[in-house]
Amino acid sequence: MAMTKEGLVLENNNGNLKIKVDRNSACGSCAASASCAERKTTIIEVFSADNINKGDKVILESDADEISRISALVYIIPAILVMLGAILPSMLLKNTGYDTNLISLGSVILMLALSILYIKRLDKGSKKEKLIKVRKVY
Repeated sequence: MAMTKEGLVLENNNGNLKIKVDRNSACGSCAASASCAERKTTIIEVFSADNINKGDKVILESDADEISRISALVYIIPAILVMLGAILPSMLLKNTGYDTNLISLGSVILMLALSILYIKRLDKGSKKEKLIKVRKVY
């Protein structure tokens, strides 16, 4: 299933586009839309080799399943690693006389740092031009 949004090109720097996208119309029917902290517009950066200029209207297309998969990874991996960092030292060092609370805290911080590094590496290795496709509206 594909998600599509319409946007306006703010900048084109050798194919690196900055596109302004308005908030989804579904937000208007939300009861909290007037007090919502979410911005009404979002700036998206994406690469396109097409001949797209500043001021052009474009359509952004993305695969909803791929976006959901990546979102799950970004939220679930840190949560699992932080839980492991909290639980494993307590289980492994239960009767050793060590301060398991302090070791668990250090382990949680370490696991959170590792998850952030993993996500940054995953982000650099991803093919962003395949994640979001840009088409010029004629």
